[in-house]
Amino acid sequence: MRVATIASSSSVDPPRADVARAALRVRARPGEAVAIDLRADAALAVALARCDEGVVHACATDDDVALVSTRDGARRTGAVDALARVFARHGADVASAAVGRTWDGVALDGGAGARGCALVAFGDAGEAAREREVVVTLTTHARAGERTRTRSRARASGCHLVEAPACEATPRAGTATWALADGDAAASLAVNENCDPDVRADLDEALAAIVREASEDEATRAAARAMLVGGAVRAPVTNGRARMGTWQGLYLCEHGARGEHARDVLAVCDAREATARTTIVVSAGKRGLRDITDDVTAAIRDAHRPGTIGTLHCFCEHTSASLVVGPSDPTFATRFEDALNDIVPESWNDEFFRHTAEGPDDMPAHVKSTIVGAHKTVPVDADGTLSPLNGQRLYLCEHRNVGGFNSGLARRVTLTLQCD
Repeated sequence: MRVATIASSSSVDPPRADVARAALRVRARPGEAVAIDLRADAALAVALARCDEGVVHACATDDDVALVSTRDGARRTGAVDALARVFARHGADVASAAVGRTWDGVALDGGAGARGCALVAFGDAGEAAREREVVVTLTTHARAGERTRTRSRARASGCHLVEAPACEATPRAGTATWALADGDAAASLAVNENCDPDVRADLDEALAAIVREASEDEATRAAARAMLVGGAVRAPVTNGRARMGTWQGLYLCEHGARGEHARDVLAVCDAREATARTTIVVSAGKRGLRDITDDVTAAIRDAHRPGTIGTLHCFCEHTSASLVVGPSDPTFATRFEDALNDIVPESWNDEFFRHTAEGPDDMPAHVKSTIVGAHKTVPVDADGTLSPLNGQRLYLCEHRNVGGFNSGLARRVTLTLQCD
């Protein structure tokens, strides 16, 4: 593995932002989706009560749970069961890593946005309920003007390329979160290719195929697809504009059977100026997972201000690679890769994929990247470590045999460190 720093930027005098952090205890048994109440912690409750707008980040420290966007966690148990069936042969740690152990959302007018966060537990259905830890970081600020949003006309279902709205009154360099403005559990947001419309059509069919046998109820399957993809996208911004890879765009994925309707996507910026931003290039030798935890930690070590807490946002600038948080278990990388190959088989090229000109591994790579996600946010402790991960590791997932268009197996990952 080769890691090279391309560019970095530091800031001084970050704008006024209030940061609160708490470790919440959530009791859940396998098969449950339990809504997380941020007000259960006094510091978070005070910060929310004073909040005009802000961003929320959560990170689960157990390796058999995931975090999903949903307003009504208890009523989404059927969707959890469906996802458990999808990953049944691959283990709870693989299922939770694929669905996602980190969560990004927005805080608006004293609440946790249109969608809240729920903890999903995987494992043996006969296991007793037990407490799990979720580390929450809430960053709030006073809103300077009207919220930035874009309205998209959407069909009954499908994946649509939409404009990522710019953020007003933002720091020069930082991060922003794009989130759906309503609580509909049958829609999601993702990042993938901004060029060929066949990618979006193929992705929609692939997501339907992944959960088709997992439930007989279409509403449950739609909710499961939305959980699998995610309810928000966080990306680097420069002067309020999204700073994504050349071929990346924002997808609005409609999974439910609604008629044509309007959907609002909100853009909320983290008010903290980036303490540092750097891009590392990871040269992967072959398809599979690469542990980049130490490389990422080394890249930000000198930039961290001692005694300050914050977040590190990691963003992969490619549409056929992704980032995942998983256990340090030496078997995890192989098992995770096997699971993705099982869930998204290359045989779909012969069955229904249209986007096939770049090889049999290309469209499956786009689907895998959408499921696993191009971005992960992890909490940073006052000593500059990523200790809230509780021994878990950050992996680059290379989904192609020969790499992306014009990039080979060299992958750019942009790191944005934001401290209070």
